[in-house]
Amino acid sequence: MRFVIVAAALAGLAFSAVSAFADDTATTPAAGDPNKIVCKQGDPTTGTRLGATRTCHTQREWDDFQQQAQKTLVQSQLKGFGNRPAGTSN
Repeated sequence: MRFVIVAAALAGLAFSAVSAFADDTATTPAAGDPNKIVCKQGDPTTGTRLGATRTCHTQREWDDFQQQAQKTLVQSQLKGFGNRPAGTSN
């Protein structure tokens, strides 16, 4: 029973983390048009509500950014702590 509660809590945390990264301010491109310009609004500087930046790229570029970020994440997960600084131990 305890395992079920812990598993449910972890699943809830994972879902909330994924939904936190969803960008509600992005304009949705037409399906299948990789050359459509898509603008996304970035977060403002910490401590202020003003100064948010707006970045525009084609859908193809946004997809490339996402693929590169995913590739970097997977590589870092597979590598783990394999690249420890010299002089450190377990």
